[in-house]
Amino acid sequence: METSKQVQQIVGDLLDIDIKKINADTQLQDLAGWDSLAQLKIISAIEQEFGVSATMKQISQLNSIFAITLFVEDSHPVRH
Repeated sequence: METSKQVQQIVGDLLDIDIKKINADTQLQDLAGWDSLAQLKIISAIEQEFGVSATMKQISQLNSIFAITLFVEDSHPVRH
């Protein structure tokens, strides 16, 4: 599964939102329930799923599916 789809699935699962309502362009303000507490839960799940780590500054900037996907792809070691 591509990274963006995995991120969308994680966000959908944590916010209890149908994944069909989430796409690469979805932003924090587009989804009810994506507040600061949900943000921490989402990033924690992303960190666990992909083996990456985000600073508090990065967490505050990861406010869209695209931004989270880019962060994961830039941070994640290449798998062979």
